[in-house]
Amino acid sequence: MTALLANFLFQHLQGAPQSQSRFIRIDQFGYCTSIKIAVIVDLEIRFDADDCFNPSIGESQYRVPRWSDDAVVFTGTLQVRNGGTILAKNGDLGWYFDFSDFIDPGRYYIYDLTNEVGSYGYDIESTAYNPLMYHASRFYYYLR
Repeated sequence: MTALLANFLFQHLQGAPQSQSRFIRIDQFGYCTSIKIAVIVDLEIRFDADDCFNPSIGESQYRVPRWSDDAVVFTGTLQVRNGGTILAKNGDLGWYFDFSDFIDPGRYYIYDLTNEVGSYGYDIESTAYNPLMYHASRFYYYLR
């Protein structure tokens, strides 16, 4: 049991960004090798609007480093969501970071170069959603 815990911690904590931001939103289950988009938000009209985030909107300011050694494997530029206006339903400004062109399996994170913050880690693999489907089917089986 101790060896399993040590292996998990080694694989998931090594190489993590120095500081992580909740404003860089990723798919917490991971990504398949097709469409991969992260959403970056700035809270404008909400109870927590004082906690703002100004993302780097310049050319190639967002990167995808490998989790294990921080080697940059993809760079890109943010795309404005909703024409740059605040969304009425949630009071957020938003941007998309599309890194669908990158398809190599592994563990990665998104990094904002100017703010020097990263996202939480995620995996890219063809079977990224298999554990989710397994546990969802078990949930419905035991619910009956």
